[in-house]
Amino acid sequence: MPKPTLLFLFLSVSLSIFQVKLHAQDPQALMDETHFTSTYLHRSHSVWWIPSAYWELSLRQESELTEREINEVLRIFDPYLLIIVIDAKINDDGTTNCSSLSEIWAKSELTVNGNLTSPIPTTKLSEDMRKMLKVFRPFLKNLLGRLGEGAQFLVYSNTEDTRIDSRLPGSITLKLGDETFRWRLPLGSLLPPKIDPKTDETFPGNYNFNPYTGDELTVEK
Repeated sequence: MPKPTLLFLFLSVSLSIFQVKLHAQDPQALMDETHFTSTYLHRSHSVWWIPSAYWELSLRQESELTEREINEVLRIFDPYLLIIVIDAKINDDGTTNCSSLSEIWAKSELTVNGNLTSPIPTTKLSEDMRKMLKVFRPFLKNLLGRLGEGAQFLVYSNTEDTRIDSRLPGSITLKLGDETFRWRLPLGSLLPPKIDPKTDETFPGNYNFNPYTGDELTVEK
């Protein structure tokens, strides 16, 4: 079980991703690829898939953490696929009412690499994972205000047939009511940028060809 000091460091590092450059990676680009928002027919959705790479990059920025402590946190998240969802009804007076976890379960469907997968009830999660989610909730409240209070954690198995790696080819599709959110992998923000040798244009790391000319791209050196 994580030590209290480690949980505190984990929360601090989670906050830092919005302020600190993660080595050669762009944290804003990572957010753009994993976080979607939409407003449709008086409903507002915020959907954020947090891949294991998020925690790995964040934790390695914290010099006080040992390699053993970093691996301890990664071990907790590794068996799971975590998506944070806010499903809010926008009232005429501008206030919002957020759906409960059970309501989101009833209107959502997740497929991983084309395979339908069901969410794991909170009671079936490991004790360490439940504790981590509890620590993470105040962070969302501070970041998003009242909407953050309505955030729900959708947790799925990330083992065996449904395992996904954000740096390898794959896909995740979440249907939420009448809307669909898709993540195509690998995530370009986690890979070295690609360059067109002919035009010197730079593209995300998950591009193989220049979308305008069709010419093959190479890894930027």
